[in-house]
Parts: sequence; C-alpha cells; structure tokens
Amino acid sequence: MFIKDDRNSVNADSQSSRPKPGTALVDKACIGFMDKCSKQAALNSLVDLIGKSKDVSDVDEVRTAIFHRETLMSTGIGLGLAFPHARLSSVKKPAMAVGLCREGIDDYESLDNAAVHLVFMIVAGKDQHAQYLRLLASISKKLKVENVRKSLINAPDEDSFYALLKEMGI
Repeated sequence: MFIKDDRNSVNADSQSSRPKPGTALVDKACIGFMDKCSKQAALNSLVDLIGKSKDVSDVDEVRTAIFHRETLMSTGIGLGLAFPHARLSSVKKPAMAVGLCREGIDDYESLDNAAVHLVFMIVAGKDQHAQYLRLLASISKKLKVENVRKSLINAPDEDSFYALLKEMGI
C-alpha cells in the first residue's frame, strides 16, 4: 500500500523521466555511427559508449548484463529497432547510448527478422524500475513513427543525428 510520501516520490520520478522536446537524454559522447557490423560488435561498441556516462560506474557489469539479457531474448523489437537494456546496482540514474548502422545489423535476431538500424541501449539503477519503463516506453512510442526512424537513419552526421534526438526529447 502506498503512503503519501511514496506517491509523491513516484510522481516526482515520473516527471523527471519523461523526455521533453528540446532536451537530450542521451549525452552526445554516447552516440555512435557504426559501419556494417555484427550484433556482438554493435553491443560492445555501445557498452563502451555508455561507459562514458558519469552515472555508470562499472562498465564490465553493464557488458555482462547486456549480453546475458540477449541470451534470454533478443531486444530487437522490429521496425529496424533494438533496445538492449539492464537495471544494475552500479548505475546511479538512467543512462543511454545510441547507435546507428545504416547498412543494418543482419544477425540481431529481431522479432520481425529484419536488420536493425537503430540501437538504443538503456541502463538504470536496480531501484529505478518505474522510471526505466517509462523511458523505454516513451522512446519506443516516438520511434514507431516511420518518418521519425527514417529521419534518424538518414541523418548526414552525428551532429545532425544528435540534434534530431534532442528535438524529439531523446
């Protein structure tokens, strides 16, 4: 049963986890453009990028958790999208790395068996379940729109890609 303080905490958490247009949730240093590569190479690259976040203190724990999660079920959800994710004790607050592979990652084992072009890796603290789910839902909802995905995939460079993410509140 929730007490008033718990409800206030959840409401405050809810407000802080909703992406707002014009603000970036992903640090520019955590964006990577990838040449044709394998799922394993893409995940390793994104783990290295997310390790640059000040909110991630143990990159090895992230790597182990991300690869373990993929053994349970692929995080390729279809539409050229993948959302590898984990909740870890070494993460202070949600962090994200984003990868773009225009040529596609053919071996990602996506639900629709199509190549993955956009990979959004998200990690959060063990106790940040609600915030983590809202973040995942908000981003995936925005990316269901075909024109949004196409504009990201066709971004000419990392600066333009980052500007688009920021405009969308990702």
